[in-house]
Amino acid sequence: MTINKFNNSNEWNVIKLKLNKILNKNIDYTKLFNAISNANQIIDMGYMFITTFLLFAIENDKIIEEPKINSDFIKLAFNVITCPEIKKGRPFNADKSTYLGVLQNYFVNTFTPKTKVSTISATNLSFILAPVHDQKHTSIINNIKYHFDKIL
Repeated sequence: MTINKFNNSNEWNVIKLKLNKILNKNIDYTKLFNAISNANQIIDMGYMFITTFLLFAIENDKIIEEPKINSDFIKLAFNVITCPEIKKGRPFNADKSTYLGVLQNYFVNTFTPKTKVSTISATNLSFILAPVHDQKHTSIINNIKYHFDKIL
C-alpha cells in the first residue's frame, strides 16, 4: 500500500497493492519470511503459554504467591519459549530468577508434554518482539478492565 499526499493539501491518495507486486523477483526473501514466521509463532505461542501458566498458577496456588503480570513477566515468558542458547546479554535480576525458574519448570514439565510444542529460534527478532511485551501487557489490563464487571 502506498500513500501519497497531494501538493501540501489535506487530501491523500491510497493505492493498495499485493506484496508480491512490490517484491523484487531477483532477491531471495527466505530469511525475511522465516523471521516473520518465527516472530508470529513466538507471539502466538507466548500468548498461549502465558494464559495456560496463569490458569495453572491459579489452580495450584502454591506455585507463586502472587503472580505479577507486567512487562517483565511477559519478557520472561517469551524468553522461556525461545531457544535458551540464544539468550545473550546481561542476566536477569535475582528477583526475576525465581519467576524464571518457575516458568522454565512449567514449560518443561507441563506445557511441552501436553502441547508437543518445542522452543523457537528468536535470532534477530529483538526489534520485532520488544514492543510485543508492552502490547501484551496493555491487552491483558484492558481485557481485565473490560470484563471485570462480567466476572463478578
